[in-house]
Amino acid sequence: MTSAGIHDAGRTTCPGCGGESLRAFFETASVPVHCNILYPDAAAATAAPRGDIVLAFCRDCGLIFNRVFDPALTAYSESYENSLYFSPAFQEYAEWLTDHLVEAFDLHDKDLVEIGCGSAEFLNGLCERGGNRGYGFDPSAPPSRFPSVTIVPEFYGPEHAGQAADAVFSRHVLEHVAEPATLLADIRAAIAARPDTRVYCEVPNGAFILRDLSVWDVIYEHPLYFTTESLNHLFATAEFTVTDTYTAFHDQFLAVEAIPVAGPVPSSDLAPLSTLVDRFGEAHTDKVARWADRCARWQETGTRVALWGAGSKGVTFLNMVPGADRIQSVVDINPRKHGKHVPGTGQPVVGPEDLVDSPPDVVLVMNPIYRDEIAAQLAEIGIAAAVEVI
Repeated sequence: MTSAGIHDAGRTTCPGCGGESLRAFFETASVPVHCNILYPDAAAATAAPRGDIVLAFCRDCGLIFNRVFDPALTAYSESYENSLYFSPAFQEYAEWLTDHLVEAFDLHDKDLVEIGCGSAEFLNGLCERGGNRGYGFDPSAPPSRFPSVTIVPEFYGPEHAGQAADAVFSRHVLEHVAEPATLLADIRAAIAARPDTRVYCEVPNGAFILRDLSVWDVIYEHPLYFTTESLNHLFATAEFTVTDTYTAFHDQFLAVEAIPVAGPVPSSDLAPLSTLVDRFGEAHTDKVARWADRCARWQETGTRVALWGAGSKGVTFLNMVPGADRIQSVVDINPRKHGKHVPGTGQPVVGPEDLVDSPPDVVLVMNPIYRDEIAAQLAEIGIAAAVEVI
């Protein structure tokens, strides 16, 4: 899954630290620009915009980024759908995180800002738990469904310095932006007069992607892949002091807690990360090839296969693995996805109950975290399929 000659194109400086010591180590061409925008019909889905990915590793700060990312391709709108709140496993995590932040940040009768709030479920949870007031900044967010949350359909920045903010949250936003240092500088400027404001930022854990070969998490709409080293470095250079860094959601997420007070810029040993980078390209190719062989055998034997999870991982698998576009059923528990079509391949997305009329022999689970709840749902509707984690 490579495209010859792409390595020499694109950005020549790190978007995190400005460093020029870069090494391109993985590339794939013509992938769907958005995995979380589904389409009304197969024709529109197969015509979805595409882009190239060339991952580069910064030897100075450890950031991994797509050096040929074009932000003009990634226009977000209300059709962007990536809510995970229909999963009991994710709900459990969200409740844990809410409890943790309310206690750690003492969020009671406070003004809270969330950047990129989406439909504001998380922000509303913080407001309900602590009696707080929420302000969600997101140009593509739908109107608020919650009395304690006000949606501001704008990007958050220095012009919002007058907005009260005892805490600022950014969950799975930073990895979407081409210039992360600019975003953090804007946040820092907005709360410059409030040195006690607490900041929480959560992103996918790049170390998990590299170490556990979660290759389906490499997607166009994520131009950045952070590890502890690069995330801490970015916050420090933006004049934040990081008070805690940790992984969550079974190591798949990476989080920092910080305050807007300048501190030292950390130095890190990037050798272990460099080793993971070295093996990723070949390991990615091997993993795709193994699943292509499985798809070919299923096709030859007439095995009925369903893929569960029409999110980023599922869409990437269907587009990247040869033969996966012939998988008969793509399932998701999010009812807002039902009847829509997968970008790139065009398969329709159905609900679990739609499997009953034509039960699969094998169900592929895109995320091991959801394996048990998916198996339980299959049992509830009387489907005795083999459940395999990709």
